Amino acid sequence: MAGESFIRFGREELLRSIPERFESIVRFHRDLTAVKTPNRRLSYADLNASANHLARELLKYSPTLAETAAVFLGHDIETAVAVLGILKAGKICLIIDPSLPEERIEHMLKDSLANFVITESRFRGRECLRGVTHVLDIGHIESQGSDRNPEISITPEMPAFLFYTSGSTGEPKGVLHTHRSIQHFVMNCTNGIGITDKDRLTLLISCSSNGSLRDLLSALLNGAAIYPFDVKAYGISRLTGWMIEEKLTISYFTPTLFRSWARTLEGRRDFGSLRVVRLGGERVEAGDVDLFKKNFSENCVLVNGIGSTETSTFRMFKIGKETQIQAGVVPAGYEIEDQRVVILDPEGGEVENGKTGEIAVRSRFLSSGYWRRPDLTEAAFRTIGTDRERIYRTGDLGYLLPDGCLICLGRKDDQIKIRGYRVEPRGIEQALTGHSGIQHAAVVPIDDKAGGRRLAAYLVSNRDETPSVGELRSFLKGKLPDYMIPTDFIFLDSLPTNASGKIDKRALPLPGKTRPYLNSEFAAPSTPTEERLAVVFQEILYTGAVGANDNFFELGGDSLKAVSLVARLEKMIDQKVSPSILYRAPTIRALGELLDGGDFAASETPIVVLEDRGEDLPFFCIPGNIANVYHDLGDLARFLGRKRPFYALRYGLDIPSDIESAASYYLTHIRDIQKKGPYRIAGICHGAAVAYEIARQLDDAGEKVAFLGLIEPARVCTGRFQALEEMALFVIDHVVRRFRRRRKSRVGGVSAGRSSRSLRELKASIRLKLKMAANVWAQKNYLPRPFEEPMTLFISEESSRVKRRLRWSEFTLGGTRICPIRGPHDAIIRTAELEKDHLRYLAEQIDLSLNGSGNFRPEESPLASDKEKKSKAKPAHLVCAEEMVSAAITNRSG
Repeated sequence: MAGESFIRFGREELLRSIPERFESIVRFHRDLTAVKTPNRRLSYADLNASANHLARELLKYSPTLAETAAVFLGHDIETAVAVLGILKAGKICLIIDPSLPEERIEHMLKDSLANFVITESRFRGRECLRGVTHVLDIGHIESQGSDRNPEISITPEMPAFLFYTSGSTGEPKGVLHTHRSIQHFVMNCTNGIGITDKDRLTLLISCSSNGSLRDLLSALLNGAAIYPFDVKAYGISRLTGWMIEEKLTISYFTPTLFRSWARTLEGRRDFGSLRVVRLGGERVEAGDVDLFKKNFSENCVLVNGIGSTETSTFRMFKIGKETQIQAGVVPAGYEIEDQRVVILDPEGGEVENGKTGEIAVRSRFLSSGYWRRPDLTEAAFRTIGTDRERIYRTGDLGYLLPDGCLICLGRKDDQIKIRGYRVEPRGIEQALTGHSGIQHAAVVPIDDKAGGRRLAAYLVSNRDETPSVGELRSFLKGKLPDYMIPTDFIFLDSLPTNASGKIDKRALPLPGKTRPYLNSEFAAPSTPTEERLAVVFQEILYTGAVGANDNFFELGGDSLKAVSLVARLEKMIDQKVSPSILYRAPTIRALGELLDGGDFAASETPIVVLEDRGEDLPFFCIPGNIANVYHDLGDLARFLGRKRPFYALRYGLDIPSDIESAASYYLTHIRDIQKKGPYRIAGICHGAAVAYEIARQLDDAGEKVAFLGLIEPARVCTGRFQALEEMALFVIDHVVRRFRRRRKSRVGGVSAGRSSRSLRELKASIRLKLKMAANVWAQKNYLPRPFEEPMTLFISEESSRVKRRLRWSEFTLGGTRICPIRGPHDAIIRTAELEKDHLRYLAEQIDLSLNGSGNFRPEESPLASDKEKKSKAKPAHLVCAEEMVSAAITNRSG
């Protein structure tokens, strides 16, 4: 990979300053080209002389070392002169892109305490420069004086460069680097790709980013030539001819710029001299590798690098024509000298290879810290030992393969929550650019008026093909789960970029109220029903005009929005509507015909929506035996708030009684709402057994169950004798309660007469009681099979005395957590204010548990206990029988 005359960049150079290294290069390469643009050229001797003139001018105004001087120039030869001149004067170099907003420039100049600005005549009148003491026009620097190197002492530990971060989480922060850390950066780049004095490197991006500055110095500190090219001024179409004409050998791109350029090549260009294409600054996709392989020769290598402003490049991955990219993920690569990568858990402990965590870098050559922010420096950089080694947490997520190769999964703070799921926008962008009609993609979250959040995809299509929204949705459905498919698709001529050439997501326009590009032509609603439906569609989908033939799902509808739409339809026509109606009739015209024709009968769905708002994962809950979900779960849903959708699963005469069948029935409908895990399931009393079985069936299907909560669960009976015994006690209890109610009604003088209506009610009551008894019998005969994940038991003070005999913890392999709840068993379903206080506490504990905390204590699964303990225990059926008989006698005495 290295050039023929390659000489390693030695570690002894780290003991010198950048000007010392550069001046030694000048002595041996005086007449070689140092910098060349399409219009001008400077030799190393010329560049050194010009830099010396500037350095002496700076020292004439102020001999103070380590004060900030800003470079405020266009993308031309003068930038190289200004950078070297500032460093030779012993000052700190801050490079500012003039295209940045005025307010941002003012902040950087003020925060950096810049005493100088090196600019050119066209920028001197800028308002943002007025607060700086010395504004020097580089075109007017005196050249009559001495061009000898300034005789000042600059140590490698002195500050050299100040970079300002993008400020995605607040105001931009200055990151300070010393001569030593920048020299180390150049050393690794030189040795990594074998830079020689015969190389010609492009400079396509503003040097305000440390990636471009690396290329500038990697050329000038090795006797190579740097070729600045202003893509914005000359256009991307001229770039190809210029690279071929100048016989450039190494070129650095951001992936966004590379894609735009490489797609213009069409595989017909001969880049015989180009030996390295380096990508960085953004995530490199598998499609970028395909573009590289299609357009470049066998002698050219693609290099993917990863780094940050605080660390510089710390990993590198080289890709040739034969390199295979596994699973579409381009690795960040292997270790670079003196830059050790560790993967940390949230507490700062190292995780083993293969496990995901935050990427951190250990090195003696990191940034000095944040400019004038010791608090941020102390928080971000941690010193290890006495050898000046420190560790910096990058904020990127990733993991290490067994061979030490790093896989980067993207920014930790790029993750967003959509419908309760953690979503990485880059994964969606990667899928979108996999479509032949999409050239660039950027995906961002959009907050809607109802407090929810949806995804918007901003796209640049290829010249010859613009796919419809319907086509893109179909394409993505084969690659992504529903919650990762954007709601909005916005086509732009180009995506906005910042000074570093990266996509600037903050500059993307908000989605408008315009109709997206669909397969169907717009047709205005033509009937009163269609007009009313169009209004409902617009309000639920947050879109503009909706045509009569527009598909609900192509407009951005999903399963949760479908539930909301059905609820609106029921209010509109004051009748029950089948939740599947949108799958039968997804357009306004088809839906209007069904509604006008009366063909909208609701199927007996068990799903009852108690809360349809919230960004967290949906919560599904099964109430007690034949319970009214609004009565028994309405307050619980209200106390849990609007953090997450709350779905209750009602009982019905048509729903199977045996636990396994009931769970399968409910699971079918749960998956209509949430197609993929992780799932959150809970059940109360009898419903707890159904919830457990739903979770177990999901577990068997390979789905993740993030939460299983059993609230006051009924006991598990492990034998037929025990089931018969408990069933008998249930019947006795029911008869006693019925007798007491009848006795009270007679004392009160209530007539025992029967009307035809009361007979109908009696028959309905009998059917209901038989169903209840069947459910109880099914529960008593249900023997749970093992469940792999953790489980949480919410048990009342009344039940806590017999928790050991509930037996649920015997069946979970993931451990059981016990969360005590206040009040008696019935407090969880009663509506009196005292019981509501207990219910409010239960809601708080459920909420905490859903978030991974809560007032619980772990209980080890008895599956792990030894046989000796089991042999000494009293038989399970005797324990349960004794307990139940005792309880029945106590409750019925008097």
